[in-house]
Amino acid sequence: MPRRLFGFTLVEIMIALAIVAVLVALAFPAYQRYMLKAKLSDVIEYTEVVKLAFTEFYEETGECPTPQKAGLKVNSPIPHIATVSHAWDRNPCQKWFEAYLEIDGDSEPALKDLDRDRVMLRGTIGNDGSVSWTCGFSRYTPEIKDYLPQSCQAGLI
Repeated sequence: MPRRLFGFTLVEIMIALAIVAVLVALAFPAYQRYMLKAKLSDVIEYTEVVKLAFTEFYEETGECPTPQKAGLKVNSPIPHIATVSHAWDRNPCQKWFEAYLEIDGDSEPALKDLDRDRVMLRGTIGNDGSVSWTCGFSRYTPEIKDYLPQSCQAGLI
């Protein structure tokens, strides 16, 4: 009685490898986009902390906020942010003030292409002294738009 061999032929293995390679080729760019969006979401979430700190400082003191005065750490406050800086209009705090969150692309390979780009926040001061915020990005391209939340797409600085 002849002995039967069980196993895969070389052609079957090559077909299976080709299928896996196609699946990896399709999944890898989607994974990279997902990772970039996840890491950038950490930065975007921190904008809420900055907005709150700047608004509270301004409303309590009536002075122009800086990261230090508002109680924020300036250098590497959280992973993926290199620095937090500020700016004011010519007559400080008459119309607006801004905060800039500089992305640290060295902290994560997914953020390498955004290294030193900035998320910009502008607090506009109303006649009643209230502060309304707009959000923008230093390099606004169609690709970046996909990664920013709705709140950072409407009012670009």
